Amino acid sequence: MRRTRFLPLAAFLVLIACDEPALPTQSETSVQQTATVPNVALALQPIVYAEFSALIEPGLGCSFQAEADELLLVATAMDEREDVAEAVVKTDAEAFVIKATQPGGYNALRENGATFTNGVDLSISIERDAGEGVPEGIESTVWPATMILRHDGMARTYTGGRWSCGA
Repeated sequence: MRRTRFLPLAAFLVLIACDEPALPTQSETSVQQTATVPNVALALQPIVYAEFSALIEPGLGCSFQAEADELLLVATAMDEREDVAEAVVKTDAEAFVIKATQPGGYNALRENGATFTNGVDLSISIERDAGEGVPEGIESTVWPATMILRHDGMARTYTGGRWSCGA
């Protein structure tokens, strides 16, 4: 496996965490409305830095990479237990933000995986393997993982993926 595929994400998270002002609190971000997802067709498209970096706040984060080395989800969260993580995914139409269904901050992302939703008709669950994971790069840890995409009563499972968390 290539060890460099997560370095752009790790570098992004480290650089913007150092250069950006403090992240907004949950109460500041909770006023954002969610909308229905345009034509998900039960498939996510790979997402790149330019698409997700403008949509979520910098900070500690995790990402899901499919078996084919496609980055499909990027999530960030503060350390605080009451913080709700945000993630970016991309459909045929566009990249958009979804929120974790439970608070818990970065530690919840790292320790448990997460379930994200747009609050209307889409949910995405990350189920990572138990254990300590495998260190990768400077400050990242990787676990084998599965992602389940649910939309309009249908589901698609991405098996053989990787859940990578760190700075």
